[in-house]
Amino acid sequence: MKDGDMKAKIRRAGFTLVEIMISMAVLSFVLLAFMSIMTSSTGLSATTREQLLATYDMQSAVEDTLGQAYSNFLLNYPNGPTSNGVSGYANNPPNLTPGGQVHPLEKYWSTTAPNHQKPLREEQVWIEIVTSTADSTSYKIHIKYKTKGYYQQDEIYMIRAAR
Repeated sequence: MKDGDMKAKIRRAGFTLVEIMISMAVLSFVLLAFMSIMTSSTGLSATTREQLLATYDMQSAVEDTLGQAYSNFLLNYPNGPTSNGVSGYANNPPNLTPGGQVHPLEKYWSTTAPNHQKPLREEQVWIEIVTSTADSTSYKIHIKYKTKGYYQQDEIYMIRAAR
């Protein structure tokens, strides 16, 4: 082998500074994209957690209302939005029922100690009586909570019949 050929092979054996800088820039963009995906998945996980807690609380409120005898239902569950709630929104039921008892759905409000470790922010659960007769009552159970700075609201429609 000639001396000139050996020097040419040695020069071609490594990467140039420009090639290394381009590969580092590409790697940086890939890492930034990965970090963005991780950040958005964390936010999505928190939102899903809050939706699950709201669903659980709504289901528990339905079970609470179905656990009452029909004759006591309207006495124990006053028609909801009747007083100012958290942040001045008129969607929180009163602290006391007309009979002077603590409201049965108070355990879901964010102003009381929660049953779960991290309560929903500004959570409010209340009942709206749609129609009521001696034989049946139709009502809605509402839930409202704050997530990512916005209020989310859901409701379920129920019908109870006297037995």
